[in-house]
Amino acid sequence: MENSPLGPQPAAPGPALPLSAARAAVLDLVRAHRAPCTVDQLAGETGQHPNTVREHLEALVAAGLLEAAAGAPAGDGRRGRPAKRYRPAGQPLEAPGYAALAGVLAAEVARLAPDPAAAGAEAGRRWAR
Repeated sequence: MENSPLGPQPAAPGPALPLSAARAAVLDLVRAHRAPCTVDQLAGETGQHPNTVREHLEALVAAGLLEAAAGAPAGDGRRGRPAKRYRPAGQPLEAPGYAALAGVLAAEVARLAPDPAAAGAEAGRRWAR
């Protein structure tokens, strides 16, 4: 590495550090879920202590592989902050209730339209425009 008039140049980035088997397993588990996961949920599925799972999750967030967001309050009178929910980085969050709404609307199209498949395709084209 040579010094320039502006000082030393940064070194070329090296290869990313490989994930441990345990951390890679947690990442794979989060990716396999359709919805964001909590620490308690993943701890139950892996058999690891919640603090261990939390450490893996936070390291995966720091590496840019996962994203974390505060979950909705439990609504059961429990105190404290809502649990964080983890999902693969870049995956859009599903708005609560939209899947159920989409199912109800699809059922109505199927019930009312003479050709439900064509009506659904046309609705999709209109939405895309």
